[in-house]
Amino acid sequence: MTRRGVLIVLVLVTAVPLAAVSALVLAHGGVRAVPVLAGVAVLMLGMPAAVMLPIGAISGWSRLARAFPGRPGVAYARLLTSVAVRWRALGYNNVVEWAADDDHLHLRIIPPFHLGHPPLSIPWAAVTSVEAAGRHDVRLETGVVPLWVASAVAQREIALRRALDTLPTQPGEAPGPALNAADHRG
Repeated sequence: MTRRGVLIVLVLVTAVPLAAVSALVLAHGGVRAVPVLAGVAVLMLGMPAAVMLPIGAISGWSRLARAFPGRPGVAYARLLTSVAVRWRALGYNNVVEWAADDDHLHLRIIPPFHLGHPPLSIPWAAVTSVEAAGRHDVRLETGVVPLWVASAVAQREIALRRALDTLPTQPGEAPGPALNAADHRG
């Protein structure tokens, strides 16, 4: 689902119940029902914050954000279908935008779900392992909390690490043992 689709669903989920409650309250309570409507509006609009703030802490996103704060000026180009932090079962479905460059994996949650979820810029050098975790996912170990993302997100990093594993340790020598990409970054 695209970012626009997510926002349309959010508006419909919020606006339709609010309109229905408004019609019922006004039909039965008249002008005296306005405070009730204001309360319902605050409740409906506050739901994303009430839900997302604790999820940011529980999932481990907040810990990642403290360790790897987002960098300004990142051009996020793609929306991920799923990202899981700490527990694979607790995923952020269709609300994570990402960008990957030579040095970082950048992640951010789209509004209004971003509450309690600051952007992340995880240095590839901080990723201690990249492991297959199913047909289309990889597990990234950062030393803070594990992160599961689509394989396409880490595709360049996986290729780099595979290439480094086959390099000779010294000119003229046979390839050495498996190397961590973090050992070769400047």
